Parts: sequence; C-alpha cells; structure tokens
Amino acid sequence: MRVEPLMSYLQVRARVRRRCYISLMVRPPTKSQLRAALWAVRARGFVGRQLRRMNAGELTLPPAPALGLDATRGVNGVLKLSRATCLERSMVLQRWYADQGVARDVVIGVTSPRAGFRAHAWLEAPADHGEPTGPVDPNKPNDSEFSEITRIPSSVAARTR
Repeated sequence: MRVEPLMSYLQVRARVRRRCYISLMVRPPTKSQLRAALWAVRARGFVGRQLRRMNAGELTLPPAPALGLDATRGVNGVLKLSRATCLERSMVLQRWYADQGVARDVVIGVTSPRAGFRAHAWLEAPADHGEPTGPVDPNKPNDSEFSEITRIPSSVAARTR
C-alpha cells in the first residue's frame, strides 16, 4: 500500500486561490455593481480617515449613486476585500441603504467583561419601522450576545458633504 505524501504549503495555497478565483468568476459584476464598488472604495476611505478624528455620529460621507439595491453586491465586495472593520462597514452600508431609500440604524454593542469584552457594530431596521423591509444585515449578532450601548439613526447618515 502506497501512502500519498502530504501536499506542500504552496500546493495547498494554489488550490485555495484557484477555488476562490473560480467562485468569484461565477457571475461577473454588472456596470451598476462596478459603479457601486467605486463609490464604496471612496466612502470607505472617508470613513477610515474620519473615525480617527471624530465620533461615528459626526461622519459625513459622499452621496451614493442611485443604482438600486441590486448593486449592493459591489459595495459588499469592496468592504469584504478591503477588510473593513464592522463599524466602517456598518457606516458605509447605512449611507448606501439610506441613498437607496432603505432606513437602517447602526447599532454598537458590547459583551460583558465576564464573557471577555468585545464590541461589534451592525445594521438594524429603525425601531419605529416595526418589521424590517428590504435587506437584513447578515453580520447582526445573536440578541443575547451583545448589549446595545448606542444607536446611530439613519437620519444622521443622510447628511451630505
């Protein structure tokens, strides 16, 4: 009985890259998704620079192009590839959704120190809207995991430069 040698690190890395490229090529982006991605690159830069100097509620972002919710794939792709923090991601997506006509609040929550202190930011439908309409944030944690400490309403995100 012959035993196959273990794959080298380079072989594993090449196989993973190939699979990633293939999964990205399944559906090429549309023009509106590319325009949304360009806006997201610019908006993420604004957020990253401004968060170093001011509070999250004081941010001003460039207005998003009115491309419809179909183009959200481009925004999400940029935020994922640029390794945006949860707060940066939430602020950019809040502005994106507000300019597409969907109200979303940014919620910032923390865990208890006993469980190991962690902080997280995510999007939620405003409390006065009842049930959410439109997209739901996949990064929203379990309700019992984080305690909300602040909420940035979507009206704040509607400010323009």
